[in-house]
Amino acid sequence: MKPRIFLSHSTKTDEAAEFLLAVKDALDADYEVKLDRDGLKLGDDWRRTLYAWMDQAHGAVLLLTEAALKSNFVPIEASVLSWRHYRDPDFAFLPVFVDATDFDALKRRPVLRALALDVFQIARVDSDDVPAAITAIRQALGRFQDKFPHPNTPLERLQFFLRNELEQSRIDSFTLEQIGREVFLWPEPAPGNVAAVLSSFAQSLVEAKRDAACEALKRLSDELVVRVARVLEAVAPTWIEMDRAVPIAETVFSEPARRQLLLDTDERLIIDLYICRACCRPYPPLCRVIQITSPTRQDTVGDISDQIVAALLPRRPSFSAPDIGQIKRQLDQYDLRHLPVFLLFPTDFVPDADLIDELRKVFPTLTIFIPTRHVDGDLLAPLRKNATELAALPPEEEQSIVADFDALRGVFSATQPAIHEG
Repeated sequence: MKPRIFLSHSTKTDEAAEFLLAVKDALDADYEVKLDRDGLKLGDDWRRTLYAWMDQAHGAVLLLTEAALKSNFVPIEASVLSWRHYRDPDFAFLPVFVDATDFDALKRRPVLRALALDVFQIARVDSDDVPAAITAIRQALGRFQDKFPHPNTPLERLQFFLRNELEQSRIDSFTLEQIGREVFLWPEPAPGNVAAVLSSFAQSLVEAKRDAACEALKRLSDELVVRVARVLEAVAPTWIEMDRAVPIAETVFSEPARRQLLLDTDERLIIDLYICRACCRPYPPLCRVIQITSPTRQDTVGDISDQIVAALLPRRPSFSAPDIGQIKRQLDQYDLRHLPVFLLFPTDFVPDADLIDELRKVFPTLTIFIPTRHVDGDLLAPLRKNATELAALPPEEEQSIVADFDALRGVFSATQPAIHEG
């Protein structure tokens, strides 16, 4: 199977369209090229389709033209693709400067400036010399060939992980075939040898609806014993649709003043699953999530700052003064490595815009996450001005996910850790 390459672009002229199609046609010989002119029909949920393509690609070519810099959607695609690369170093990401586009032009777009594309290997091409441009792009992609063997995409790695867990659990293939036929409605005949059964079962766990996946896990629980938790933690983030979670990637790469997320929920598990889905990683989140409690001191900023320090420097002696400068340097290092740190507010405390501004002065690179299930509309309106509001799950679906997760993993402790790290 050919590696899948996502081609990000913006074409406003006939000449640009001809250049784009020439690049696609040349790459088609060695790659399965996903281009938003292909496969998208009138009435399609195009945003969801594009997010799916970016999630399923083995690599991406980002054509940075003048039109792309002015586009509203190309910077979003660039954010998601950069996020894929930083979460997954095997993801082949090739920015291509076309014609006069350069780093100075990128700096004029805040989102693209925040992506720090200069850390990537950049190809530079002239659209007037199509053969030379195609050669340069093909040669640049060729340097990524060692990254293309499977499993490479988040879905492929997930299925590979699940297959290994099932194999190490030593469940006989007859049991898996029986569950496959009864729960996943596998057709006759069975997939074949043991390896094929393991692969098919792993694929079914990921692709099936949640109720079927949970039923299969329940049927496996006696066999898997401890491993059922690891399988569940790998599968559960897929219960959140990618298009609900992917705006997290856009937000953590945005200007610091706009690194603010709102989600209509009061469930910590749901927030974690959104972050995991955006990170393409199993539960718990790979990123740091600092969950604070409601401030009790009159100095609210100081109270929250002390909680952040305690979370990031857990071994600091209680009698020593907090070193805010050390924390800033630590957060700056995380930001340079594109490892976001989320500050999660409690459901019973709503920060106002002034408090957020004061926190930004102290900790500018934090991504603030506010659950809004119990927030009054008058308080919510000003928060929306500089925030990304994630598409929430229907309340009944949210509660069903929590119930299924708890039933399979065991009732969660009432006290969640302040930081989850992968």
